[in-house]
Amino acid sequence: LKNNEFSVFQIGEGVLRKIKPSGKLLDIGAGKGVFVSLAEKNGYEAKGIEPSPMFCEYAHETYGVQVEQGYLGQGDHFKHEQFDVITLFHVLEHVPQPQELLATISRYLNDDGVVYIEVPNADATLLWIADRVFRLYGKNWSSRISPLHAPFHSMGYSPKSLKYLL
Repeated sequence: LKNNEFSVFQIGEGVLRKIKPSGKLLDIGAGKGVFVSLAEKNGYEAKGIEPSPMFCEYAHETYGVQVEQGYLGQGDHFKHEQFDVITLFHVLEHVPQPQELLATISRYLNDDGVVYIEVPNADATLLWIADRVFRLYGKNWSSRISPLHAPFHSMGYSPKSLKYLL
């Protein structure tokens, strides 16, 4: 990532470009603004929202992008705006009430808008192996709920459960 900090997001941005090559984009859980910056470089009018004030400051100072501090639907953030694309890169698994967030997102999305969600696959073989390693070392942890670092996962999604939620 030191050589190309955008690399983590380039696949998602490439998919979006095929579906919705331009327009207004909102990145929820924008972190340090890396994806917002990448989206701007590729022609989107991009903004972000992020709970961490330090990350918002970093996004502005490092990339010169707009990342509002807070949560979508709370306060006056983007109150009267509509977006063509709304992205959530590894955010939904941290949200305790995902149905509420998705309902909020629908209020900010244009009728022909696109929501891009990327979450870890809870059915992934690698996670199954990690769980076995935890058990081997006597740890009652689950790799599916991110036991090793905050912010912890409150939900785990498989392709089937994500489709069900949506």
